[in-house]
Amino acid sequence: MTITNEFPSGSDVQTAEVLYLKRDGIHAHEKPYKLRYDPGEGNPRSNCTNETRTIEIRNLRGVEGMVTMEDDGFMWLPLQSSLAYDDFWDPARVREVYYNEIRQLLFETLRPSHIEILEHQTRKRHEQFPIFTGEVYKHLQPTTIVHIDFTLETALRISREFFHVPEGKYQRMQCINIWRPLRGPVSDWPLALSDRKTVDHESETMGVDIVTREGFSENAQLYYNPKHTWYYLSDQKSTEATLFCQIDTDMGHRAEGVAHTGFQHANATNSSLPRESVEVRAFVYY
Repeated sequence: MTITNEFPSGSDVQTAEVLYLKRDGIHAHEKPYKLRYDPGEGNPRSNCTNETRTIEIRNLRGVEGMVTMEDDGFMWLPLQSSLAYDDFWDPARVREVYYNEIRQLLFETLRPSHIEILEHQTRKRHEQFPIFTGEVYKHLQPTTIVHIDFTLETALRISREFFHVPEGKYQRMQCINIWRPLRGPVSDWPLALSDRKTVDHESETMGVDIVTREGFSENAQLYYNPKHTWYYLSDQKSTEATLFCQIDTDMGHRAEGVAHTGFQHANATNSSLPRESVEVRAFVYY
């Protein structure tokens, strides 16, 4: 299915504030960057500025089975893990068991030739988030910035240097994220996904270096355009996995990944379970 503005009766539209990258003339001669550590001596941690924008996010509950990876860049699939909830906070258990479950899901659904798993992240929203308390959170928090996890250059470098897959060995490579709530149904800070066909990736994305003390990667952040359209799945269960493409070498040199962000759902209450999720990044070859 190609997503249109035709939705089933009763479908809802949420309004939320999210962060886009702000256009800045400095980036014409200075590469955008963000440091994940304190450089000290008054050096700036970033030369990027974000701006808050209000977007509408349409609920695809009821038609989620008609959305496809090939047409839309994302989809939802059933996924029942054999791991217990507590196991997901043990990285070794996740790598040992859950990675194989993800591989099986991808092989059965997409029929690729080869799969590599890069990493995973678990998140649990702090009760004060998004208000910054000054403390270092124990867990990663929901993402509030509109972004795509990789640029094409970074994805190819990871494939070559980490997985030792030379360019040209396979005809096609996709970077696919598999996101799933650890507890559901989710009303607290669900995941919003963009319709990639409404994004001009040439003029509306900018590569940003994400720098740690150990190294760096590059993601793509977006400039706002009111033409961007957004979707989510209401009350997502822990047995429903969101798959969304971050790089597809069949899409040309920009690779046109699906921009995404968490958002504060208007219907969430103090009694709603804080969002907890696990996300796996897979490199899929054909």
